[in-house]
Amino acid sequence: TKCRTTAALLALIAQEREGQAVDTGLIKEVLSMFADVGVQKGELLYGLRPTSMHVYERGFESPLLRATRAHYRSKAAALINQGVPPSDLQLQVKQWVQQEEARADAYLQPSTKPMLVQAVQEAVQEAVAATASDAADV
Repeated sequence: TKCRTTAALLALIAQEREGQAVDTGLIKEVLSMFADVGVQKGELLYGLRPTSMHVYERGFESPLLRATRAHYRSKAAALINQGVPPSDLQLQVKQWVQQEEARADAYLQPSTKPMLVQAVQEAVQEAVAATASDAADV
């Protein structure tokens, strides 16, 4: 089913984020199917550009963006709690953004890329804000 497929894809992406080798070709193939399912018959029949990718967007993209925020919020919070200087955190964020851009280029739909980058940046901002709030409460 779609939920199990999405969970499996997200697990593979999580593994890749942790440095493990994954079959990116398989991920791309499955995500292509997600995108194609939402395309209307006439678009396929007449070779028109797809206008509806609701299956990809709702079934995969939204969960991916949530998982991305959670992943990088956790990573950023861990670095902040370790006392990493802000300049080093910014360098790490640049590296994370580059990794996510490469991931998007490798197997995600082009429309996902800017949202993925935004999710990384927002997650880090949330972690910084939460840490600042925790420090203020002490």
